[in-house]
Amino acid sequence: MTMVKTVPAYSMFVEAPEALCSPLQWFRDQHLAPNEHLFDWGAALHFSSFGQLHHNSDGSIDSERSPVVTVHIPQVRRGVLWTVGEVRFCSVPLSQFPELERLRRSFLRWFEKCPLIYDHHPAGVHQFDYYLEGSAQNWGPIRAFPSGLVALKNGQYFISRLETNGSLEKLCRTLALRGVVCTDRD
Repeated sequence: MTMVKTVPAYSMFVEAPEALCSPLQWFRDQHLAPNEHLFDWGAALHFSSFGQLHHNSDGSIDSERSPVVTVHIPQVRRGVLWTVGEVRFCSVPLSQFPELERLRRSFLRWFEKCPLIYDHHPAGVHQFDYYLEGSAQNWGPIRAFPSGLVALKNGQYFISRLETNGSLEKLCRTLALRGVVCTDRD
């Protein structure tokens, strides 16, 4: 019996929000001409040469059955917290699009040259855990691009992009005890 992965493949990274998003630029440099859709959170890339875009009955994109990659760029929250960026190969299973699977392997060869700054396994890398707040440590390994590594070394705090307003309120109260003052709004 063959095991089929039933969750999207993703890679997490830290980078300065004002920097050109390195993973997004990497995809643009691949000369595959994806259809790029920009959003306030980043970009959705549809690789039409790998397969058609499928839609759900409500008209939304069925990213699990389409050759789509999303890139969530780092954002500033509450004035002082930076979100961890994320590259997500949305197709499930990814093997339904062999070219997209090859693109992911190529992406990982490039991405894995970046230093690993966090690994959720007990024997993993934990040098910067102190600066990964909220649920940032719940999502697996995190790598750093140069601007993100500099920021960590300078004491920048990072959070998951999925933090709720409630969890941010609690986190900001905790950080205030460390002398880090959040703003009231994003």
